[in-house]
Amino acid sequence: MKRSTALAAIACLALAVGAVSLSCNGSRTATPPSTAAPLALAVVTDDSLAGLVVLADDEGFFASHGLEVTIVPVNGSSEALRLLLEREVDAATAADTPIALAALGGHEVRVLASIGSAVNDTRVVARRSTGIASPADLRGRTIGAVREATSHYFLHALLETEGVEKSEVNLMFASAEELPSLLAEGRVDAVSVGARTLDEALEAAGSDAVVLRAPEAFARNLALVSVPDRVSVRHAEFEALLRALIESESRAFEDAAGPPRGGGDAIPPTTVRVTLGQATLVSLEDQARWIVGSSCFPDVPPDTRMPNFLHSVEPGPLAAVAPERVTIIR
Repeated sequence: MKRSTALAAIACLALAVGAVSLSCNGSRTATPPSTAAPLALAVVTDDSLAGLVVLADDEGFFASHGLEVTIVPVNGSSEALRLLLEREVDAATAADTPIALAALGGHEVRVLASIGSAVNDTRVVARRSTGIASPADLRGRTIGAVREATSHYFLHALLETEGVEKSEVNLMFASAEELPSLLAEGRVDAVSVGARTLDEALEAAGSDAVVLRAPEAFARNLALVSVPDRVSVRHAEFEALLRALIESESRAFEDAAGPPRGGGDAIPPTTVRVTLGQATLVSLEDQARWIVGSSCFPDVPPDTRMPNFLHSVEPGPLAAVAPERVTIIR
């Protein structure tokens, strides 16, 4: 993603945020201690919620904070976490579902910060001609989804909100790239898709498309994560990384054409902000409970012990940079 694209995308995100207060902690500071190797960061670069990372790289904010960062593009959060757990990278951007799944598998992933949240970019696209006009109409239908993806959890949240039991729908798992074709060919009645696949799904359904949302039941979060051994060794670099992302956040709002919209009781559709709050723990706990109670995860038996997600957050680097942005209750 080039600078112009990143700026345009993130400026749109900034405008959608309601009454966000920006801290001045993004000011440039002394160069941190250098290490022999660049800081490798696995990122889904075409995810709008990763815009702060892309913008910081394009604008040279990492370098201005004394960092040499290598961006490793990946196709999804699961791939990013795999590279992290295999120590192929030092940090990654990842959504809550694969983070919760990794914790349930006994992997020690540490959330350093949330860098973006969206409440309306994951949706179910259905074909109206099948008689689907509302979430309740999904009973008895075949729905395509990506196993273990955030859109998989979104489908659960949507059905639960409408009182539709998981036993009342048929799930067909496929890759994100395959879902639009399945919908177009009529092999499924609906698909649960994220922002990266939404346009293709809408095109596949054409004028027959109906879109089902659940903005009050689900928020897609993107976090910056690492592992304990990397955090301990590269703590100063992670502090500098977070300073660069906060500077990127400030630039995004500066480049937005006008003041932020929204506010009041409105739910902002997308937020790009570096924080570490209680909502992160709540989301991870909710998704872990869903994973354990679902039959879709054969590697997670129903008697799996729930992790203490307080141990999955590492507030140290962000607390050192901008303590007011850390609101975890311990």
